[in-house]
Amino acid sequence: MSAPNELWPKPPASEVFRGLACKVVEVVDTEAAPISLLIHFFVAIGNIFGRGPYCKLGGSKHFCNLYAIVCGDSSKARKGTAWAQIREIIKSVDENWYSQCVIPLILARASTTRAFPINAFLLVTPSLRRH
Repeated sequence: MSAPNELWPKPPASEVFRGLACKVVEVVDTEAAPISLLIHFFVAIGNIFGRGPYCKLGGSKHFCNLYAIVCGDSSKARKGTAWAQIREIIKSVDENWYSQCVIPLILARASTTRAFPINAFLLVTPSLRRH
């Protein structure tokens, strides 16, 4: 059996951290992992853009909408911290999107001994915005 560190993914290559999104990640002062900040940023921006803009590659349309799950140790991985940082940046740019498209969720994960909360949020597409 592999040691736990061998099972964890290697950090992304430096090429991942280029462009405007990475400039946003650079200015955020947090303990959250830079890749987590980047993922949250891409998902939020993709949700704002929606399924209108796309890039056509190999005959397929690739839209801006993305889905992601960010996992890590409870109360240590700074998953919620990463989202909170990006959320505030995006909220300052588009308060209307935030108020209509970000829906906090409280989920419970069952374990053998107890249930505990999982912090989560749902980004609904602009066409499904709350009214």
